[in-house]
Amino acid sequence: MKTLIIFFIAIIFLSVFASAADFKVIGLKGAATVRHGVNERWISVSVGDVLSSDDSIELDKQSSATLLTGTAKITLPEMVIVDLSDLRLLSQEDLLMKLAMENIKSIPPRDDIRELNIPRVTTVHGEKREQSTTKAQSDIQNGVKQLNGCKVLYRSGYYATCALKVKQVFRLYPILTEDLDIRMLIASSFEKMNLNKEALEEYHALLEKSLPEEKRLKLNKKIELLTSMIKSSKD
Repeated sequence: MKTLIIFFIAIIFLSVFASAADFKVIGLKGAATVRHGVNERWISVSVGDVLSSDDSIELDKQSSATLLTGTAKITLPEMVIVDLSDLRLLSQEDLLMKLAMENIKSIPPRDDIRELNIPRVTTVHGEKREQSTTKAQSDIQNGVKQLNGCKVLYRSGYYATCALKVKQVFRLYPILTEDLDIRMLIASSFEKMNLNKEALEEYHALLEKSLPEEKRLKLNKKIELLTSMIKSSKD
């Protein structure tokens, strides 16, 4: 009898845990699409649809969606891509471990490094050139939407997955690393998680960029404050 009771308690626990990962679409303006798991096809989303943490949702211009997960509501604005698996909390330890893995992925293979030193001249003509340009623009737009999704993560309090996602997008789309506001988002996310050393490194890296004087002064103040906090924690 005792074993049977434990079994039913386990079933209830698992069902509650599984449902907590569900996201119900309770509001929708404009058009939204979803990609289920590793499926590359995007399909339309409607109010009432239930999405899982394995799904990704995309919204185009003049669109918005409201998701309900548990008792929390999350509003997604236009021009975003959000992997619903990122709508979760990570501990400091988990974040640092995942960041270390991401840094390893960012190191180009030796063959790629050698290829970078070999100049190649490729001429593309006509229709193929147009197709190549269109695909490149589409890829960059995809990256921009993902970074916009990172802003949603930050506003929703998912600071760890925000910082991690930005790093991932930067690895896939190096040209987007010049977005200083998004790089500030990484540092601010580290601050929110009390990872002051990591935040300090990001702020120092930003100082090497060309910044308006107002932002530079703000950064210097943050650096002074964090340096003082780190020093105090060691004393």
